[in-house]
Amino acid sequence: MSADGKRVFTLGHSPDPDDAFMFYAMAEHKIDLRGYEFEHRLEDIQTLNERAMRAELDISAIS
Repeated sequence: MSADGKRVFTLGHSPDPDDAFMFYAMAEHKIDLRGYEFEHRLEDIQTLNERAMRAELDISAIS
């Protein structure tokens, strides 16, 4: 939760250019997120896959 009580979603993606391109607008506040807040977790694909299997992230890129 953020300081104002809003839920913060954990968003996992790799630092690869294709993932970075997709999430750049969110990370840099270039689009209206309609009040949603995200905490970005940059990790390698294997780690993201493992974390997704354990349901550790709210949203994740998987491969």
